[in-house]
Amino acid sequence: MPISAPKSDLLTVAELIRLLRTWPGDHVVTLASDPEGNRVSALSRALGDGMYHQDSGPGTALYPMPEELLDDASLRRLFPRGVPEGARAAVVLYPTA
Repeated sequence: MPISAPKSDLLTVAELIRLLRTWPGDHVVTLASDPEGNRVSALSRALGDGMYHQDSGPGTALYPMPEELLDDASLRRLFPRGVPEGARAAVVLYPTA
């Protein structure tokens, strides 16, 4: 159950760290599948990054980081329009299998 209302819809790494420091270090980190917390998945130790664009709709695709687009012709073919304006760098957390 949520312990505090977010200041905005987007949670930053700094805010996540601040919130996690209020919990015991041995708690497992999970991710709810919906706002009511009807299903949860444990998070793996795998982390990624990419560019998140909030206005891209449900099931939003994660865009490559700008430097990845510069270095990788195959990514430029997949994302011919590049990264949408206003996209923000994001950390990606993955569920366990």
